[in-house]
Amino acid sequence: MVDLRITHVSVLTEDGTILKDQTVDVTDGRFSKIAPASESSLKVKEPGKAAPQVLDGCGKLLMPGLADCHMHTGQQLLKGRVLDELPMIWTRIMLPFESTLTPEKMKLSAQLAALEMIRSGTTAFIDAGSYYMEDAARVYAESGLRGALSYSTMDEEGLPQSIAMDAQEAVRRTDSLYDGFHGNGNLKVYYSLRALNSCSSRLVELEAGHARERGTMLQAHMNEYMGEVNGIIKREGMRPYEYLEKMQVLDSHFLGAHSLILS
Repeated sequence: MVDLRITHVSVLTEDGTILKDQTVDVTDGRFSKIAPASESSLKVKEPGKAAPQVLDGCGKLLMPGLADCHMHTGQQLLKGRVLDELPMIWTRIMLPFESTLTPEKMKLSAQLAALEMIRSGTTAFIDAGSYYMEDAARVYAESGLRGALSYSTMDEEGLPQSIAMDAQEAVRRTDSLYDGFHGNGNLKVYYSLRALNSCSSRLVELEAGHARERGTMLQAHMNEYMGEVNGIIKREGMRPYEYLEKMQVLDSHFLGAHSLILS
């Protein structure tokens, strides 16, 4: 007996081949059989067991879920407001907006993000960091999506008071998120550096060390625009990735988003 049968569906295989008019069975939450529709028959329901659910897959493609490898839960409610805003919108729009987030806004943002991902066939994501991430994590844990979550960690002076923190407080917040949600359902927690020119060397050291101790990833926005690159060159006398190499951060557990203008 199977729990779910999808009939007359096209299936995308690992090598890129599309198999047409297939029957796909799901048993105990896992794909248990893929076979041509002409070769498939369904067992008669056994006494005391529920009949399997049958979905008509005609005209549909069954494929692996998509992965969004860089998204921000905390920016979901900004959609449509920054399309033509130049120059760089980080300090003028995004940072002020994120400083006004509340637990309720983060819950709503996560619900919106989860629904849109599920509807589009996106089953996995990496959140690059925001605030009140515990509220987002509770939504994502319930959604069934596979996700990696981070706290937004910066310790530069001059940030809005609602998001200002020192290096110790920044890493403490991710520690708390990790302890509460890493391994909860399909969730993982990554440590993060929101942007190198907003993070002190002490914060880089702490975030990398805590990620290494816990065997999880460290992610950062890297080389996103020229002003950021020039800021690190001015502060450290070298380009961003050279600086992280000096700090002994670069290894197989490091994820650098964007990574433009590398040299």
